[in-house]
Amino acid sequence: MSYDFLAVEASDLEVFGLAAPVTASALEAYYENSPAAQGPESNAIARFLADVNARFPEDVPALSILPIEAEGRAAYIPFIYSAVDLAADQLLRFGVEHQVAVIDVQRLIVFDPRETLRARVMTGVYPDLPLVSPTALRQLLALAEEDDSHVVIEHEARPEWYVQTRATAGTFEVEYRAGDAQHHFHTELTDGNVVAEVMWDWLVDGQNWRDSAVWTRLEL
Repeated sequence: MSYDFLAVEASDLEVFGLAAPVTASALEAYYENSPAAQGPESNAIARFLADVNARFPEDVPALSILPIEAEGRAAYIPFIYSAVDLAADQLLRFGVEHQVAVIDVQRLIVFDPRETLRARVMTGVYPDLPLVSPTALRQLLALAEEDDSHVVIEHEARPEWYVQTRATAGTFEVEYRAGDAQHHFHTELTDGNVVAEVMWDWLVDGQNWRDSAVWTRLEL
C-alpha cells in the first residue's frame, strides 16, 4: 500500500476544478477523463519528474514504482509510508522550482506553488513542510482541529519569530513571538478560517491580524 501524491501543472488547478478544497471525485475525473491529462506531457511536469527520479533512485527506499512517468499533464507519485516525511519536503521544493502543484491524494491537501511562502511548518498531524500557503494552512488547521493538535510556523529568515496555534475542543489558542519574550503574545479564537487569516497575515507582515483579536502578552 502506498501514500500517493498527484503532480499537475499549477495553471491546471482552476481549469480542471482541482483548486482547494479539492475532492476525491475531482481528482479522479481529472486523471481519468480530462483531455489535457491524457494529452502530451508538459515541460514543467517533465522537469519536475526528472528531479523526483534523480532524488529517489532505486537504491533509496522511497518510491513504490520506479521510475515515475507522466501521464499527460499529470503524474501520480506513490511513496512507501515510511518515506512520506521526506517525500512531502522534496516534492514541495521541486513543485515551487518548476511551478507544479502537488496534491496529497490521501489528505486532499493542495500545495499551489503560486501562493507559497518559505517557512518551517510543524504540526502534530502532518509531516514537517518547507513552505506554506493560505490554502494549505486552512487545510492543516482543519486537520489540527479534528485531532486537537497544533500548527507551528517559523519564519525562515528571522530567529525566534514564529506563529503557532493549538486546537482544543473547538477553541484555538494562538500565539506569536517576534524575536524575544517581550514580544510573545497570545489570544483565543473559535473560527479556524479566522485563525488561518491571522496566522498568514502575521507571516507576510500584514496589519489586519492586529485588529482581528485581542492580544495579551504571554508571561513565561
